[in-house]
Amino acid sequence: MSRIAFVLKRSLEIIIISLIVMLILSALIIQVSKRNIVNNISREHYSIFYQSPWMQEEAKKLNMTPRQYLEYYYLKKTGLNKPIYILVPQYLKQALEIVVKYRSNLSPYVTKTLALLVLSWVLILLLGIPLGLFSGLKRDSPLDHILTFMAPFSEGVPAWWLAGILILLLGFKIDLLPVSGWESLPPKEGIWRYFDILSHLIIPVLSVALVYVWGYAFRIRNLAIEEFDKEYVAVARAKGFTEWWIIRKHILRNVFPPFLTFTTYTLLDLITGTFIIDIIFGLKGLGTLLYYSFSRHVALNQGVIMSIHPMLFLIVSSLIVLIYVIAAVLLEALYVYLDPRVGVRK
Repeated sequence: MSRIAFVLKRSLEIIIISLIVMLILSALIIQVSKRNIVNNISREHYSIFYQSPWMQEEAKKLNMTPRQYLEYYYLKKTGLNKPIYILVPQYLKQALEIVVKYRSNLSPYVTKTLALLVLSWVLILLLGIPLGLFSGLKRDSPLDHILTFMAPFSEGVPAWWLAGILILLLGFKIDLLPVSGWESLPPKEGIWRYFDILSHLIIPVLSVALVYVWGYAFRIRNLAIEEFDKEYVAVARAKGFTEWWIIRKHILRNVFPPFLTFTTYTLLDLITGTFIIDIIFGLKGLGTLLYYSFSRHVALNQGVIMSIHPMLFLIVSSLIVLIYVIAAVLLEALYVYLDPRVGVRK
């Protein structure tokens, strides 16, 4: 199997799995939508029923109680009384049509999410790779002990908690960086606008990167230790090659491909991790759209009722899956490029 065929095969697998996830998610959203309609049946709806002779007559024909008929009536009115296998394709088709029709309105949200995601991932690489390699090279050093402690500790630290600390320190205590919004108002002009946007992204990017970088660095450290213990490294050292030469010519080449695989598996976690940061800093990315898809209201005798805007939630979820698919395919292609042995059969 050629490398191109291998990439195409892996890409097809990712796409198929993503489609299955979207089908399951669509079915769940439809069920939630039905539950929202049922939960929103109030006393006013019962009043309408008892004041409408034809409704009562139809309920008798269907042998339904008032509650059953009201559920049936409003589900039918919204088109949710159809079988799930018919509703799921309809929902996905409608979501695609909305994305295509309002792509100019949605593109700023996607752009802001991608900016936060890409900058965070780049910073994770710039910090994680040297940190992991140095810890693997200098085992039992103070830095290695710090990384070994911080890797599991950071797993329990949410990005929003670190964001709050950074806001207090860099935004209020030192008053060094802006703590909200995508850019200043009124917007700056020319190249200064891009510097202004970058200044607004520094704290959000740090909030994401400083949480995830320890896990990434620890993964590189373990991979590097495996490589440093192999015979070819001992041979290279015996020949007088420097540690930097060995790392550059051998270690990185062997460490980076499995690291990309690890990144592919954790990519979705990294994407969703940026959403809360987006909401906290008011960047108005996909996280904000996802927040808008949920609402709550107070109903008499029922308390606070949480509801969901099904189509908006489905659209945001579809965009998230699309970003994941594109990124995962690119990482798979890069993995094959860095490791020519992949997909090659003798």
